[in-house]
Amino acid sequence: MPRSGLWLTLSGEAGKHAGDAGMKAPVMMMTCSGGVMPTALIHDRPAFALFSGPGLASWFAGSRAQMGVSNILTTDIGGTSFDVV
Repeated sequence: MPRSGLWLTLSGEAGKHAGDAGMKAPVMMMTCSGGVMPTALIHDRPAFALFSGPGLASWFAGSRAQMGVSNILTTDIGGTSFDVV
């Protein structure tokens, strides 16, 4: 099993336990497009998790710009990359 599969399996277990404790929302993961996907679906599509940090950074910058904030610089530092949006 790929490492992402093991991590997502553990996330799925955490989601199940959270559901047993009363949490109604599913556990979701950020995707590279800035959207989210249930861990059960992304398990079979691990490429959607690549560059998910920069996807969130650009979403964040856009949301701040809509609030009137100007001169925005966001960064994402990962294990092997440093992305600037």
